[in-house]
Amino acid sequence: MSLSKDLNYSDYERDVFNQVIQRKTSVEEFKDWATKFSGIKTEISKYSNIGPVKGDMVGLSIKWLKSGETSLQDLGPIYAAVDNSVVPFEDSTRDLVRSLSQSLAGNKDALDFAKSLSPEYKQLAVAIRDNSKAAEYESWGQSFFKSVLQKRPSVDQLRSWNEMWNAALTFTQREKSRTQGEFGSANEWNRKKLIEVAVNESWSNAEFTGLETIAETARAKNTCDRYKGYSSLADCGGMRLFSKQKGMFFDPKLGGRYVGLGRDFAAYMNQLAGFDWTTLRWSLIGEFFGSFDPIWSKCDQNSFNQKAATLKAQINAIARETDQFKKWELERQIKDTVRNCQ
Repeated sequence: MSLSKDLNYSDYERDVFNQVIQRKTSVEEFKDWATKFSGIKTEISKYSNIGPVKGDMVGLSIKWLKSGETSLQDLGPIYAAVDNSVVPFEDSTRDLVRSLSQSLAGNKDALDFAKSLSPEYKQLAVAIRDNSKAAEYESWGQSFFKSVLQKRPSVDQLRSWNEMWNAALTFTQREKSRTQGEFGSANEWNRKKLIEVAVNESWSNAEFTGLETIAETARAKNTCDRYKGYSSLADCGGMRLFSKQKGMFFDPKLGGRYVGLGRDFAAYMNQLAGFDWTTLRWSLIGEFFGSFDPIWSKCDQNSFNQKAATLKAQINAIARETDQFKKWELERQIKDTVRNCQ
């Protein structure tokens, strides 16, 4: 009886000890219980973290020993796996224990994974959970954290997520600083919409800083200049373009070419400041963000580079030109340059 209490196994008192007369329990059966409890206690006491699920694990151990699924010697690796995962993944470990009650053999992969969890893996997981919460995406972090043993993401995946959430958090902090004192919650909604894309596409810091560079260009778009936050500027320019999908601003195959071009276009807007250039500025920005695809989306890299160099020369020329007829000719040339490739 004392052994069962030490092991937090309350079923023994209810099903055996309190039913001695009714069940006519033999001395041999008591000795068998004592052997099982003593063996389990000796083994499970080696694992200091297992406390939160100790009672459940003892119950399962009794079940497995009685059915012949395991021997006392087999319990050690099972306890080691659970002990290794319960801190910090207590909720996920409890789910695993519930699954073990249905099938021990069917959860071998989960036990092997639990036993393999390294200090780096745990540190990354905790950082991801905490940073996603700080970036106001707590539900994502909690869902990930509570299902680690069930979904079993690789350490490489965690490294990628950690980089992404670090970048998302620092971007969120910059956005809050930029929009301090701004009325309304539009930027907050746009920021969350943006981070949802970032999560789905596993952005790094390069995409977030690239967005800030490109979104600055959107200030020149009609009605966009009222926004302080880059999330709202991106939405005003065209949120769909800020993506790693094919042909979009962050398409990995395009080598970040739109970030450099965005920086150039922001400079062009400053060069063409003033009322006289309003129509040209709007025309350039309209082409940059496009109706469905960004500027020069059909151009290969060589054509893209040629058009970018030609446009830069034309903008520099028109900004210096004083002859109106030459300005009109340069405007015509610029409109031809910003057309997409065929």
